[in-house]
Amino acid sequence: MKFLPFLLISLLFTSAALAAEDKAIQKYRNYTPQEILSLKDSSNVPAVYISAAERGISPGAELLFGMELNQLMYAGIHDFKKAVMAFQNDLGDLASGTLTVWQIHNLEQRADLQKLSRVVFPDQFSHFKTEDYASIQGTMIVIDGNMILPINHIKLKCYKKENYCQIDQIKLSVHDDADAGKTYYRLENSTEYYEVATWKQDIITATPNEVGHLCKATSLNLNFDTKKFYYITHDVEKGCEETGVSLDQLPATSTAQIVSGTDIIQSEFIKVEKAAFDALASDFKRRVQKVSFKSRSKEITKEPPTPAKSVPAGP
Repeated sequence: MKFLPFLLISLLFTSAALAAEDKAIQKYRNYTPQEILSLKDSSNVPAVYISAAERGISPGAELLFGMELNQLMYAGIHDFKKAVMAFQNDLGDLASGTLTVWQIHNLEQRADLQKLSRVVFPDQFSHFKTEDYASIQGTMIVIDGNMILPINHIKLKCYKKENYCQIDQIKLSVHDDADAGKTYYRLENSTEYYEVATWKQDIITATPNEVGHLCKATSLNLNFDTKKFYYITHDVEKGCEETGVSLDQLPATSTAQIVSGTDIIQSEFIKVEKAAFDALASDFKRRVQKVSFKSRSKEITKEPPTPAKSVPAGP
């Protein structure tokens, strides 16, 4: 399954699955790990809660959670219970001192977010072509549409003698849910292969090696003169379904372009950095904002330097 149609299908399928899980997320969010694991039937319990419950009863749970609280600027190791209560207050929950499965999951996501804000993601844009080889790397955007995963990096290589092109891609998937929290996944696509249809001085076009049972197919249109590199998705069959999802909701043709990702990825990571700061302990954030305000005030009130007095020349 190719990149762009796969993402569109995944978005439809995932949205339906998340809606179905909402009730279960709400139902079990205030259960403790012991209460979850003592249920006779846990088949309807969200997987994230099962995982949180297992972490919560592990021998090193308090040390693990204390370290995660420390990453969020709570005194998790020094005074675990007090740190838990402060964390619960920041979530707007009852400060009981005992973590629920939702709070354990949320704590893990917030701690992981601190690491992610320091991730270096590739944003290079380059392209070159010789008589028998071509290479492009950059970020894929959807023209006249919103990219589902804007933090992505693609590498495309074409070989004239072997008559094929290949695409490799990594991307950062962000799921933001009010109940389950913000989750980030680094995804790597399996390599896609295309058969070269045209190889001219400045232009290469290519089509998929196999269309098979797919409802949508893609083609490549690469122009090294205009520096326009397109990835075009179109219908193979009307009224087609993939993974049980009807594709009638999707546009008949979608065009993506490989461009420089510097501004796009920087813009997205500014959002990640803000989310990471927002996840920190409220007391710590107040202190940071107070220091920042004092620094700005000093800059504003700083008096300009007094100009040096001129000394009259001697006789």
